Amino acid sequence: MNKEEISEIWGSKGEKIEIYEGNFNMNGMEQPLRYVKFAKSKTERLQMLIITTCVNMSLETLYKIIKARWEIENSIFNNLKNEASMGHCFVHGGNAVEAILNCTDFLIFNHNFRTIIILSDFTTLFFSKDGFPFV
Repeated sequence: MNKEEISEIWGSKGEKIEIYEGNFNMNGMEQPLRYVKFAKSKTERLQMLIITTCVNMSLETLYKIIKARWEIENSIFNNLKNEASMGHCFVHGGNAVEAILNCTDFLIFNHNFRTIIILSDFTTLFFSKDGFPFV
């Protein structure tokens, strides 16, 4: 695909995005696959590659989807690293990611619960004015 002609060029704010596009067939697939490469250059060259069966979807829509997905993944793993003291996740796959997110849910709940206890008066939280536990 690198040797193919550029399909479109977008540009704004000193940023240029070159789009390469093509179709190819793969054994075992009933329909052709669409290959799209967004090559972005501002200060450094970044590439986003997509292989999809969506042949009728516009390039703008594909770009918005892949950019949104990238931002979601970056924010999740950044929060895991910074807020939950977890290092970079080198484990891939549905079960591993689900386990990490479940651990993160527990850590967030634990943090919030501890914060409530620390910032509030513990006795007023669990006891009535008479000193007896709420029933």
